[in-house]
Amino acid sequence: MKNMQKALPVCMMLAMMTMGCVGHDSKHPSETTAPVSRPANPAVKKCLEDGYIVEPVMENGVPVDHRCINPETDRACGVWEYYRKDCAL
Repeated sequence: MKNMQKALPVCMMLAMMTMGCVGHDSKHPSETTAPVSRPANPAVKKCLEDGYIVEPVMENGVPVDHRCINPETDRACGVWEYYRKDCAL
């Protein structure tokens, strides 16, 4: 029993020392993973490149689509309709 009482603090100290080293990476996860990128929406890109404004279409506070707006006439249509030339601004 006495040997066990002497060995217990030593074992606990060794366990605590190794716990800090095993599997620990000094870098933050955001520094080790590449950022996730999505391809640009070609319809939004075309609208902006043509000099129009892009505005989100909201449903229940959630953006579900975008619309392309001519700032001079306030005429608007969905970005994909504009992209397919189904709507002229």
